[in-house]
Amino acid sequence: MGATSEWDMAVQNRLEANVALAAVVTGVYTGTAPQQDDSGDPVAFPYVVIEDTEFFDYHAAKESGFEILMRIVTISRSPGRKETRDIQDLIYTALHRQQSALSVTGHSVLLIDREGSRVDDPIDNDGSWRGVCEYRAIMTKNAPD
Repeated sequence: MGATSEWDMAVQNRLEANVALAAVVTGVYTGTAPQQDDSGDPVAFPYVVIEDTEFFDYHAAKESGFEILMRIVTISRSPGRKETRDIQDLIYTALHRQQSALSVTGHSVLLIDREGSRVDDPIDNDGSWRGVCEYRAIMTKNAPD
């Protein structure tokens, strides 16, 4: 498995392992949320999606790797923005400056910071709220032993 796919898995595992977050969301997904769960029922709200991850080459004097821009989305059907904001705060606690908690084979995560967050107006007539958090990270390749 490559570093980029391991990155997504490391973030997803970190979010799923957060007890406080797991207590309030029905799942953490990568890419897009499934339309149905394993039983064929619609996916329950609220949930989190690691929606978009971009990797850019990163080079410093003695290291190279990736600068990562990642968008994490929260979808809620709770009235108002509060539930969405509360979930964003839990994601922040799980990820912001928690680089030592993210493990990617052959790499070191030097930094993960939330760059910003917002909650959009309801995205459709059913009242679903969409919250977006953007994170930036730097991951360098470890020197061979």
